[in-house]
Amino acid sequence: MEKTDLLPLYIALLITALLVGTGCSTSDDERQFLPDLPQVTPSVITQFDSAGDIYFSHLGYRSYVTAGGSVVIPEREQEILLEVEPTGELSRIVAQQGRGPGEIGDVISFEPVWSGSGGFVVFDQSNKRFVRFNESADYIDEQNLPQTPYGQVSEVFHLNDDRILTVSNSFDYIFNPEEEPKSGLAIYDPADERNVKSSSIRSKRYASLVSSDGVVRGGRIIYYGPEDLVAQDSQSENFFLYWTESDRVAMINTEFDTVSTIRLNLEAQRLSSAELDSIREDIGDDHWRTMRDELPEKKAVADRMMIDTQGLIWLKLNYASEYDQWLVADRDGEHRKIVNLPKESMLMHISDDHLGVRLDDVTFALFEAPYL
Repeated sequence: MEKTDLLPLYIALLITALLVGTGCSTSDDERQFLPDLPQVTPSVITQFDSAGDIYFSHLGYRSYVTAGGSVVIPEREQEILLEVEPTGELSRIVAQQGRGPGEIGDVISFEPVWSGSGGFVVFDQSNKRFVRFNESADYIDEQNLPQTPYGQVSEVFHLNDDRILTVSNSFDYIFNPEEEPKSGLAIYDPADERNVKSSSIRSKRYASLVSSDGVVRGGRIIYYGPEDLVAQDSQSENFFLYWTESDRVAMINTEFDTVSTIRLNLEAQRLSSAELDSIREDIGDDHWRTMRDELPEKKAVADRMMIDTQGLIWLKLNYASEYDQWLVADRDGEHRKIVNLPKESMLMHISDDHLGVRLDDVTFALFEAPYL
């Protein structure tokens, strides 16, 4: 298996980010960062916390709109995939708990398939396999995935029938302060059933929780820290990689070569005293003692990235706001608009007809498509 190091690319991007960020404003008012950009606040079409006689316990983190217009939603705690109508009515159970063909366990990754006939693929961490469904949410096939050199697989992207992109995570650095936090990318060949290429990328840092006797008892993710975000391109068999301390997104092919870079011209915003107080209140004094010195002076620009059907880049910004603000930008880096969604919600799908949004653990909503 060939290993490729993508870190030199990000060193260059980080230098650019530091140069860009030198003159940025210290105000917490997000309007000083994107002052002239149109903002859209979509209205709710419908929301529901159950479908049929199934009451949601812990919804997954992505959803899929089928060819017929219904929506497939993963329910992690009950280990099922549900197909619901836009009205919230249950259409059918697409997959249920089990170890047989087409059955699932804990689905932690759920991504659309842009190539070929479409559909979606899920990664079931309980059974350590990806399962593919077509655009009508019917089962196609499945395959076990090996562990990568960087740990257990956490995300799966179907680039084409010959190449699967996986993201894996290792938390060894929590127990070894000499280690840098790393994730891994791997290209998996389904025919040969092996990883043919791998590379390290950077993951968000955790602050270690150390007991009174000096033993590391675990860790907690550092708020607003930078990381490499990965998203599949809807227009090609490539994928995007974004180091969130920079202002550039790189398009990468299956050989891990950089096809192009997109400069977003985004400035980092300083971590405010109000945000520091909120973090301390949220995590408590034990975690605060180990986290306070690890918090960044300036926040990572964004903490999520998605690509819509038109190939536009959506970034969930870390700018201070009463909303979750999603920046929509094109392939030239031009900012199109800001889409405002409810605070601490989770965008699950972007379609031409609506946005799928997880309002909390048990509530799914459809919002109007944010046209201008």
